[in-house]
Amino acid sequence: MTRARPEARGDRLGAAALAGRLVLGEAAGVALTSRGRGAPAPIGGLRRFVGGDAGGAVELLALRLELPALGLYAERLYAFAPPASARPHLTLGLTRSGAPGSPGIAALVADLAPRVDLAVNPAYVAQVYAPLERALAELEATRAGDEALALIAPRRGQAAASPFALAARIVDGAGAGQGPVAACVEPFVDRWCALAEARFVDLFAPAPAQRERRLRAALVEPRADPLFAELPRLCEEAEAVVAAVAGGDGPA
Repeated sequence: MTRARPEARGDRLGAAALAGRLVLGEAAGVALTSRGRGAPAPIGGLRRFVGGDAGGAVELLALRLELPALGLYAERLYAFAPPASARPHLTLGLTRSGAPGSPGIAALVADLAPRVDLAVNPAYVAQVYAPLERALAELEATRAGDEALALIAPRRGQAAASPFALAARIVDGAGAGQGPVAACVEPFVDRWCALAEARFVDLFAPAPAQRERRLRAALVEPRADPLFAELPRLCEEAEAVVAAVAGGDGPA
């Protein structure tokens, strides 16, 4: 396994911009190499940014996997709020498939993963998600009829997902698609950052440690994110990536 600072490219979900906005420093990450015949070749990386805000330590993980021969490009971004806070975690995912050099379809998912039981915390729903819901309604209205972007209902029954998760299908041609990606991602990033600036930690009790471990483990559950079902056969460093996202012994 290679501990390094992976190459900073292919950042369509805006990890570097978010790290700058939060004033986070980049720590050692993991460079991903292909698994298979012949010499291992670089196919992406896991970047890690850490720092602090009013509520404590913040961790940002940005995963990129690129296999042109298979027509696969994937990004994941996780912004983990401090343990002492009940603020949700920001989760973003982008997966593009299609023949090399041809327009493909990119699937995008975005969410603020709740840190409390929403059924018994209506005040949490109102403070965290009501502004986000308004922003998503505006997105749906302004993007109606956009041939490059189709908003679709996300898969339900996922342990880590909120009822306000967004899923979108993007027609991703040469040079196209960046606008729709940003349009989908920005409401979630802006809401997550606004909660940090509002000292949300003061208003709700932090999630119990056991619940937090289960929440992060659910993010790498193959049934929730099929990328993690494929990762072990695609790269040598799959275990390190899973450990980092799930909150285990990731890159130091």
